[in-house]
Parts: sequence; structure tokens; C-alpha cells
Amino acid sequence: MKKSKKQLIKNAKGITLVALVVTIVMMLILVGITMVAVLGDNGVISKAKIAGNKYEKAEIDEIQYLNELSNLMHNYISKDNSESSNKYKFTIRFEDNDKNLVKFEKAIICIYSNEESAKNKDNTYIAQIGDGSTNDESDEKSVYLQEGIYWLSFKTAPSGYNKPSNVTKIEVKSNNENTLVIKLDNKFKVTIKYRDNNENPIKFGKSVIYIYNNENSAKNGDNTYIAQIGDKSINNENDEESIYLPIGTYWLFLRNPPDGYNNLSDKLKFEVTSNGSNEIVIHLRTGAMLPFT
Repeated sequence: MKKSKKQLIKNAKGITLVALVVTIVMMLILVGITMVAVLGDNGVISKAKIAGNKYEKAEIDEIQYLNELSNLMHNYISKDNSESSNKYKFTIRFEDNDKNLVKFEKAIICIYSNEESAKNKDNTYIAQIGDGSTNDESDEKSVYLQEGIYWLSFKTAPSGYNKPSNVTKIEVKSNNENTLVIKLDNKFKVTIKYRDNNENPIKFGKSVIYIYNNENSAKNGDNTYIAQIGDKSINNENDEESIYLPIGTYWLFLRNPPDGYNNLSDKLKFEVTSNGSNEIVIHLRTGAMLPFT
């Protein structure tokens, strides 16, 4: 019985020693595999060095590219603003009807080398004057263009002025005497219509309308009116008429209504704006008018 216990203890020690040896061998194998994966030609460290070299080269190439681009832009800008680059200064000014200079403000002018593109106002313009985002206080602007024929097209006009509807043909010459004065109209279309109670159009006939810029004068219907629409000696067959007025506040006085219709009981106040929606609809009645109490 004692011999059997000693034999069991001896066998157990033998198994533990074998397990230890096997564990050490496996650890050495794993260490070897790990070292190859980390330190080998295709290992992690090697790949990290390759990636670092590629990144460094890419960074150098990017810096070189940015330097070349900067030099190219500098040379282009210098050339574009130099008279020796075969481009010549072209200056644009705005004037109103009284030949007063008009500030550019938020005006935008596009310059085209093709007339049809200018008429269509597409995006093929070769130059733009003004950006529309800033209130430009200057009364003239310049651009450098090669000698030749061009067309101007307005995107926006200075505040308070009508945008020219037609394109403007210009010629850039090499004598540097290239200045264009654009006349701007600060008057906007105002349309006046007569309608009955059922919104049917009424012909103007021999009606006469006075326009005033002073309320008291409009109350009296005196001769200080600034504009007149209609003539009592002419039978006007139109059911609407238009005039052009600067931006502002005005009063309308109906001097003579169309035949068969009653006059207005009071003047009409209206505003002229630059948004193009200046329309006045005058509703007229027929029949006897009751006295006011």
C-alpha cells in the first residue's frame, strides 16, 4: 500500500515536468512567430517605416505643389493687371438723367465675348464688375481686357435705378482711352387701371389724372402737379395707362372721370418702388352719389 502511494507521487511529478516543458516550447514558438511578424521584412515595424516614408514624401510633394500654385497665381495676377500683358484698362461710370455720377453700390455687370450669351445672361461671362454683396461707394470701376469687341449685361443696377434691359456693345482699344458712361434712369413704371365694381375694365375715355408729390396740392387739385395722364380732348380707348416716376410717395387726383362714372371722393396716396410692382387700380361707380354726412 505504501509502495503504491510513492509510485503515484512519482508519476504526478513526471507529468508536471512534461507539461512545463511543453508550455516552454509553445511559448518559444509564439515568441518566434511574434518576432517575425514585428521585425521581419513584411513585419509591422517595416510597414510602419514604409508608410511613414510615403507620408513624408506626400507632404513634401504637397508643399511643392502649393508653392508652384502660389507662384502661378501670383504671375497670373501680376500679368492680368499689367498693361504689358496685352490687356487694357476699361473703365465704367454711371450717370443719372441729370449727368450726376451714380455710385455702384450693389450693381453687377457681366462682360461677354459673345452677344448671344450676353442676351441670355448665362454663366459664360469672361469678367464681372461688382459682386452685389457689398455697398460699393465708388462711382467708377475698371477691368483689364484684351483688345476686341465685348458685350455688357446687367445682373443688378444700383439701388433706385432701372436695370438696362438691352446688352451694350463695347470695344477695347490699345490706346487705353477706354471709358464707358452708362446712363441710368431712376424712374420706374407705374400702371394705372380703371375697374368697375365687378372688376371689369373701364376705358380711359376723356378722363384726366393729375399726379402730385405734395399732399396739400393734391387736396386742392391745383396746377402744381408733376405729371398728367389723359386728355379730355382725346377719347382714349385703352383701359390702362403708364407713367414713369422716381421712387417715392405720391398722390393721385382724378380731375375728370371717364364718361358715365362718378369721380373719387378723395385723393389716392401711392408708393413707387423699384421692385416692378407699381400698379394702381381705381374702382369707379356709376349712378347718383349720396351726399356725405
